[in-house]
Amino acid sequence: MATPCSHSFCEWCVNKIKSKYAGRVIKCESCREPVSGWCKNLLANNFLSMVDGECKWCSRKVKLNNAKDHIEYCEEMEGPCKQCKAMVRRREEDAHSAYFSMADVLCPCGLTFKRADEERHIQTMCGLTEVPCPLNCRNVKRLVKRI
Repeated sequence: MATPCSHSFCEWCVNKIKSKYAGRVIKCESCREPVSGWCKNLLANNFLSMVDGECKWCSRKVKLNNAKDHIEYCEEMEGPCKQCKAMVRRREEDAHSAYFSMADVLCPCGLTFKRADEERHIQTMCGLTEVPCPLNCRNVKRLVKRI
């Protein structure tokens, strides 16, 4: 990205600068001139389109001006599972989620249930969950009658 004063910054730096000056007049980090707007730096973009990089996850050759798009869709890239936070490759997310929801969980209260039922267990059955006292005096541990 380029400023009207012709200084260039990568997108990451532009976002950092914008958050630094949130709600105030942005000043160029190179010359301190006020920045009225940002424009695409065509010279830098053309240069990056001539340079190959290698994806560190799938080892594919990628033009550097397309690297950001590739990273968004690379099947080999790892990210945290939304449920268990384990690092999982994108191409394995569906299988991992299906396995994860059917895994057995042993609650500290002593009951075992499927991961998919965890919220229901906490809301209705867990003897360690604090619930309001029926007499409105304070929160107490749920009384669970075990048969």
